Amino acid sequence: MTTMTQSKTDTHMCSPDELLDKAIEMELGGHPPETRAHWALVMAFMATNIIEDAREAACRLLATLYEMPLTREEVDYIVKVVS
Repeated sequence: MTTMTQSKTDTHMCSPDELLDKAIEMELGGHPPETRAHWALVMAFMATNIIEDAREAACRLLATLYEMPLTREEVDYIVKVVS
């Protein structure tokens, strides 16, 4: 799994749109997500790059914001796996 940060102490604030763009670039080679599996990869990248304390709520919000075809249970599972 690719991440945006260099280390646990190196942080970079970005907008949700920037995080989505970076996830698509890193996980899908810049191609838009077309399948649930693509969206799962995007979500996993995003979850990995969100501070742990906010990860679950932020990922649920991002899934809604970007109308990802993932259920809440799938988002929660992805968050659990990357934590």
